[in-house]
Amino acid sequence: MIPVYLCGKDSARSGCLFCLIKERRVHVAVYFIKCLRRMLHISHFAQSTSQILLGFSIYRSFSAFKMATWQKVVVFIGSAREARLGERVTKFVVNKLKEKKLEVVLVDPQKFEVPILQKPVHFYRPNDTPPPANNLVSMNKHITEADAIVVISCEYNHCIPPGLTNIMDHFGPKSFDKKPSGIVTYSPSSVGGARAGVQLRSLLGELGCISVSNMFTIPQVHKAIGESGEPLDSEGGKHMDSAVGKLLAQLEWWANAAKAQRAVKENY
Repeated sequence: MIPVYLCGKDSARSGCLFCLIKERRVHVAVYFIKCLRRMLHISHFAQSTSQILLGFSIYRSFSAFKMATWQKVVVFIGSAREARLGERVTKFVVNKLKEKKLEVVLVDPQKFEVPILQKPVHFYRPNDTPPPANNLVSMNKHITEADAIVVISCEYNHCIPPGLTNIMDHFGPKSFDKKPSGIVTYSPSSVGGARAGVQLRSLLGELGCISVSNMFTIPQVHKAIGESGEPLDSEGGKHMDSAVGKLLAQLEWWANAAKAQRAVKENY
């Protein structure tokens, strides 16, 4: 069957001629009509059919490309300690994300209260009593809609903070799947939280939001970033801006690529 005759709610996926005209994508519809006319007048039916399929494929790719701009990022904060240094790191990173005109949703363990994991949100069925908490349902929606995930974490005993994994484990891989993630770690020591960052790669990969290769580690964070999120390095923030810029540039590339692919192919 030739795809141009298929009908669906989204002409970018179905290629329905009537939907294209209804959505005022007349230039595409005209192209398909011309292909059909040529098919009727040329004896090489297979050749004309391939032209229609090629045109449809080009249109789908072009439509996906136009839509593939990241818009929403969910940021997980790792530490829930009092007087945590993560506050200043979060301000610095979130400011950089907002400079890119992105919608940023924060998941802060000091404010987003969840119990020790007993039943993740994706284990609930429609008629379960009691139902999942409202904050879990709404956050699950944010994660599903996000184009990328950013995790900002310190390290507790050379490991991922338990509060961070407890929150993330409340949501299933289906919510995180098919989108990239970026890792930001910090510590007062010279290691910069890198050991937790390496462990986060495994966790994020298992959730389906594979981390980009650049990892932004901040050693001696109390000297690197001020309380308001301003960089304190000696060259007016040049080093910090460059480091976070590399991470976000890579994250943006993969977020846009994944978004384009999700638009044309929902499953692997």
